[in-house]
This record gives sequence, structure tokens and C-alpha cells, in this order.
Amino acid sequence: GKRTEGDCKQDGKNADPPTSIAYLSGTLQKVNEDFDQGLIPPPGKRTILTLEEEESIQSCKADTEREFNVVYIGNFRSGRNSDFHERHGGARHSYLEHHNTTQKIIVQNANDPKPTGLSYTDMMRSTKFALVPRGDNKFSYRFSEALSAGAIPVYHGDNYMLPFRPELISWEKCAILLPEKDAGDVGMEHMQLLLSQPDKMCSMRKYCYFEIYKKYIETDVGIIDGLVKGLDLVAQGNTAKFQGFKCNHTEDLGCNNLRR
Repeated sequence: GKRTEGDCKQDGKNADPPTSIAYLSGTLQKVNEDFDQGLIPPPGKRTILTLEEEESIQSCKADTEREFNVVYIGNFRSGRNSDFHERHGGARHSYLEHHNTTQKIIVQNANDPKPTGLSYTDMMRSTKFALVPRGDNKFSYRFSEALSAGAIPVYHGDNYMLPFRPELISWEKCAILLPEKDAGDVGMEHMQLLLSQPDKMCSMRKYCYFEIYKKYIETDVGIIDGLVKGLDLVAQGNTAKFQGFKCNHTEDLGCNNLRR
């Protein structure tokens, strides 16, 4: 980093905390936006696309060939943050009413029977968008699952430091990022708008899969490479703004619209 010996007390007291390279959850006040970066959550169930499926993303055919428009398969438990869930209902619950098999929108519990008997990974590789809202913590391993499947992530999680440095990756070129309060109706409106813009949707999907997942997430070596490259860009004096939505307390809905 850019810190010098003068930044710390000689006796070690009141010294600046060491710069971290990974941050998944907690209070934003502990994050140094100028140096820290998020670590990609590991996928619980990684989708391995075939060469033909990768080519369909590259050629933009995936945007018309994929069967489902939106998929979320997971739990809807209230979680440890009881105050947040009681006041907000949880970002995941806000999409339940939009489940519609006719419109190819699948929002259901992981234990429910899958449409046409497909496996979870088969559904992920067949969807245009994947809902990856926060759960008990600000991150979701479904984020990386969506990327591995070539789906465009729709993420809701205030105050979350997204993976890697913003100088390296622009998540807004890949994912739909919305505050937690906009889960449900507003999120669906954003997806419907993108469905009417096939060129933009194709560009986002290609950036997600080839420029982020294949380069920096698919392998452990790629993850380390991304973390190091991000720090190197910061060391060279490059700067980029915090990505996402900022809120000091997840239970305080009044600050969800404070975007930087």
C-alpha cells in the first residue's frame, strides 16, 4: 500500500490497522475504500459450461436460446438479523410474488420440485438473469454461481464491498445492482427493460462471463491474480468510486438511497 512508517506509532499503539484485501460482511465504517477490496464468495454449486454454451454467450445467441428469464432457487429463512428481516421482509421474500412459470420466472424454495425436473445447475445455465440477493450476510455465494453459469446477476445488498478493486472491475457493466429496498417490483422492471435491449444484455453477459468469471473467478490462480492486479492499480495511483449502495446500518431503511 501507500502507508509509510510515519503513519504508525513507534510503540505500536494507536497504529493504523493493516490494509485488508478481502471483506465479506460487517460494518462499512471498518472498510478503507481507498485500499480494501471484496473477496468473491465461493460458489456452492458451480456450473461448468460447454464450449458450445460459451460460444452462445460470445455470439449473443444465449440471450434468445436460454429458456428461463429469471431464476432464484434457495431458502427464504428469516436469518440471524431478525430486526432487518422484521422491518424489511428480506430482499429474497420480495421476489416470491413474481414467481410465474408461464413467464419463465422461477422463484422458489430449494426443496420444491424444479420445473420439468431440471437440476439446479441446469436451470442456472438456462436462465438469462439470476437473482442473488443478500441473505443473513451482505454477500451471497449465488453471485459466483450466477457468473459461472453465464447469467446476469441481480444483486441487492446495501453497504457491500463488491469483489475485487473497482479500478480492475466495473460491476455495473455486468450486474444489475440495486438497494435492498428495490427488491421485487423495481428489480423486475430493470430486468424487463434489459430484455428489450438485447445488445446491452449481450454485452453485460459477455463482460460477466469472459472478463470477470473466466479471468478472475474460475480458478484460485485467477482469484489471486485479480486481487494482486487490483492492489497494483491502486499502488499506481489509479482511483475508482465505491460500487453499489451505501448504508450505515442494514436495518435502517432510510439510508438505502444514499448512493455515491
